Amino acid sequence: MSLLSIFFIHLLALVSPGPDFVYISQIAANYNKRSYILAILGVCSAIAIWALLAISGLSIIIEHTPIIYKLLLLLGGSYLIWLGISAIKSSFYKNQLTAKNNNKQHSFYIKGLMTNLANPKALAYFGSIFAVAVANATPHTLLLMFILVVIESLIWFYLVATLFSTQWVANWYQKRLNKINFICGIAFVLFGLGLIYRLISDFII
Repeated sequence: MSLLSIFFIHLLALVSPGPDFVYISQIAANYNKRSYILAILGVCSAIAIWALLAISGLSIIIEHTPIIYKLLLLLGGSYLIWLGISAIKSSFYKNQLTAKNNNKQHSFYIKGLMTNLANPKALAYFGSIFAVAVANATPHTLLLMFILVVIESLIWFYLVATLFSTQWVANWYQKRLNKINFICGIAFVLFGLGLIYRLISDFII
């Protein structure tokens, strides 16, 4: 698989809204630049971990070790549901959108990291796009693929965050803040329930 193929496949995956998009856009609209940069770095650190697992071949081992994969589904689904419930609860309070300076800004990095790691389907995704590459590419090419995926993710999420942090978007967001928090919360819960449903389906089947 060529670098160009990897680029377009990963771009399609990035532009499809998921938990990462919801989380970063929410942080960018609610907090300052440092906060959303940390959130982006957290998400992209998780992407780097998944990519490394895929390149090393460990993703195949994890996917074919049912107990590990089921545990990932359970933990990931539970975390996303918790994140969603927190957002839904906040939607019932009067919120004021400001460029807040959070004293615990490292939490944005941790939450970004956990939001992506909470979705073990990323393991299957990276495993599939790197499956052919690992067998046919040189170590140098694999390194370039890894760098491409991480940098592409950084640029995409930075563009998303920049858009949601602009004044006109912030003003629009402010007027609908509680509704958006509620919708984002529902989205996180649905993502989490999707993972739990997959876990239950595996047990039934």
